[in-house]
Parts: sequence; C-alpha cells; structure tokens
Amino acid sequence: MFAKLSGLSAGVLQDLNFAFIDVPTVSSTSQRMRTIVTITVLLACLDVAQAVWDASLSPTISKRGGAVNDNSRMLRVVYQGESGAYSDAATRELLGENVVAIGRPSFEDCFRAVASMECEYACLPVENSLGGSIHENYDLMLRYDLTVVGEHEFRVKQCLLAKKGVKRDDIKYAISHPQALAQCDNFLRGLGITPIPTYDTAGSAKMISEGKELPENCTPENTAAIASSLAGKIYGLNFLDIGIEDDDTNFTRFLLLARKGVVQHISKDTTAKTSIVITLTNTPSAIKNELACSVNSRLD
Repeated sequence: MFAKLSGLSAGVLQDLNFAFIDVPTVSSTSQRMRTIVTITVLLACLDVAQAVWDASLSPTISKRGGAVNDNSRMLRVVYQGESGAYSDAATRELLGENVVAIGRPSFEDCFRAVASMECEYACLPVENSLGGSIHENYDLMLRYDLTVVGEHEFRVKQCLLAKKGVKRDDIKYAISHPQALAQCDNFLRGLGITPIPTYDTAGSAKMISEGKELPENCTPENTAAIASSLAGKIYGLNFLDIGIEDDDTNFTRFLLLARKGVVQHISKDTTAKTSIVITLTNTPSAIKNELACSVNSRLD
C-alpha cells in the first residue's frame, strides 16, 4: 500500500464528517487492477480554522489581507486560464487583491510554475458541485511534490457580457467554455440564443472586447460572452445579465498548493484537515478494509 500525506490544510472548513471524495478505477491488461482512492479526513473545528489559516501562510500573508513576503514583494500565485477566469477570481477572493495572479494555459503549467519556484502558490480547482471531480489535478498532485496548504469554496456565478452599446435583444450567439454554456442552457434557450463553445470563459470575454478570433458568423455586435464578473470588469464589457446559471448551487472547490507544508506553523494541539491518497490492490473488500482503519481509529 502506498500512502501520501498531502499535509495539514488550513482552509475554511465547514464539514465535520468523513468525506469519501473519489474512487476512479483504472482498467489494465495485467492480472490486477489498481484503484486510486482519494480520502479526505476532516478533523477540523470552525472556531480554530481561521487562526490556522493565518498561521499556515505566515510570514507570506499579512494580517491585513495583503499577500507579501519578508521583502515586501507581492506574492505570486498561478492559476489556469486567461485573466478574469473563475480561477483568477477564486485566487483573489481567497488571498485578497494584493497578489500577482498569473494565468497559465494548462493545469500542469501551474504545477511546474510552483515546482520551479517561479510562483509561490497555485490555486487550482479539484471539484465542482455540478461537474464532479477534476481528475487531472488529482493525478498531477501525485506527480508533483506539492502540498495542500489551503482550501476555498467558490460560488460560480455566470454573467452575460457584451460590448458597450449592445443590448440583450441584439444577441444571437453566446460564446464560452462548453461547461459554462451547459450550465446556462435553459436561460439561452429561453432567449433563443445559440451557444457556441470556445476554449475558455474569460477568453471568450477577451474575444468580444478585442473583436478578434470570433467564431464564424459571430461579431461583437451580435455575440455575448458567458464569463465571470471579474472578466467583464477586466475587458470593459457591459453586463447584460448576472447570475444566468440554471442551478444556483454551483460551487467549485479550490486548493492552494505550495512547495512546503504548514506543519511548522501550527501547534500539535491545532486540529486541521489532512488529505490521504491510497493505492490498493484488486482484492475483495480492499476499500472497506482501508476505511475500517479510520473507523477503528475513531476518525470522524
């Protein structure tokens, strides 16, 4: 059995139960099959979570919410996507505005940026309440030696954005990431707007703003982007509507990853959240037996 402790995390912890996150099964032609089980053991109390969070990033996070280090240099945090992406918005909501938020094309580029010391932290999504787990980032966490030091639940609110002067009645097409379009399907159908998938939510807002690289038949005068409110502000677009998602329980869980853990910043008496990844052999009751260890240890 292989077990990797991702370290003590100090995000805002709301659940006080045992959470079974994900059980992806990988088939192979060999005689056995490995099951990667991601278990999150929640041992946190809400009344100490904020204190742990303050300590976990000290001295890089100031008490006033500004993210600075000993040399008063802005903290560099990498995320996946264009400026104004939901990951960008989650980074700012978690750490405040006094950070250098750096976008990268892929999740692995983000891991590399932290591992190579180009950035201090990466803020990456691992789970969406509607779309489920983001398996790529779980795999990358096993490949790169980074540690979870924070967690943030981000409310995803979709906005309909258009060029200044364009009205909602002018809109024939909506461009965005396929997942964002799917989350606004009923809204778009009701207005008779045709959804057209693109590579990124914030990237779509950028296309509208610059009037470049738009899909066929789309122009800044007949097309709107579905993206975050941050994207609308960054690219100077008009907010035709806010909160157009069909389901208002749309949340994404982000993890803050670093090269070093936070154990050195908290006392032994402080309860915190620990993530464990276990690889099991393909034997009967393997998962049940491993979970029984937690039960026998009286872990809730």
